[in-house]
Amino acid sequence: MASTDTLKDIAPVAGKPATLLGWRGLALFYDLWPAAALWMAAAALFLLAHGNQPLPAFSPLQLLLWLVCWLLTGAYALMVRADWHIHTIIWIFGLFISSVMTAIWLRHRHDVVH
Repeated sequence: MASTDTLKDIAPVAGKPATLLGWRGLALFYDLWPAAALWMAAAALFLLAHGNQPLPAFSPLQLLLWLVCWLLTGAYALMVRADWHIHTIIWIFGLFISSVMTAIWLRHRHDVVH
């Protein structure tokens, strides 16, 4: 039969678990890089769609890019929260982005040929 004295030995001294703020900060820093890569990919797609011209400040297209970046970050956060591994997430986003880039390239190629 287990004694309650062993539970007292295991419990933290202050009665609260450690917050591990340093580890949480490192985890946020780790998750910043895939999110930044998604932002750059989205910006590249918007730049290609806009004819390689910079997006005007506060234009509807720039605000749409801002919204897309937020949505991509939220989707990434949900996938991480669902305990997907980072290589699975990158592989899925890579498939999506490559299919979009292929569609843009085929459209551009069709416009140049005809």
